[in-house]
Amino acid sequence: SGGQDMEKKKLELLQKKKKSIHNFLDTMKTKEYVSNEVHYFKGKKYILNLKDSKRSRIEIDDKKYIYFYVPSNYTLEQKQKYYENWLRKELKKELERLVPKWEKIIEVKAREVRIKKMKTRWGSCNFYARRIWINLELIKRPLEHLEYVIVHELVHFLEKSHNKRFKSLLDLFLPQWRLYKQELNQFILDY
Repeated sequence: SGGQDMEKKKLELLQKKKKSIHNFLDTMKTKEYVSNEVHYFKGKKYILNLKDSKRSRIEIDDKKYIYFYVPSNYTLEQKQKYYENWLRKELKKELERLVPKWEKIIEVKAREVRIKKMKTRWGSCNFYARRIWINLELIKRPLEHLEYVIVHELVHFLEKSHNKRFKSLLDLFLPQWRLYKQELNQFILDY
């Protein structure tokens, strides 16, 4: 009956909220780079599996593990630096693929695309220098979120402010941008 359907929908909504709160709490924890720690990569949740190795490297299995091979005497800072450099390289690969794709579609060109850790924003651009900054954290999010930020920043080369024209350009190039923006804003920047 209608009442049961309503209760079922409420329950599903609560379970979704619970899951999103758990994900939020996972990102809030300070990373220690130890086995069984939760890490996100391209929108998927992974369990870190630390392995002792003379040569540092990172491998991902498609299921649920990020294998982090490091010397056992590595400090937290060394592990963090290595891991962040790996994330940076992975993000750079995605940017090298996605930025030219969207430059072609939008018919604008960024002179420079850089990556940095930012506490309060996912991306930014300098209109005059034609430079885009992308937050390193985006490699942890689903790739459509990264694409949204790229499109958002490139559209600023056509329209500097977040006015009606800016939004209609976003609608034109990436009709589902509002959904991606909403999903992105549910995440916290975890530093």
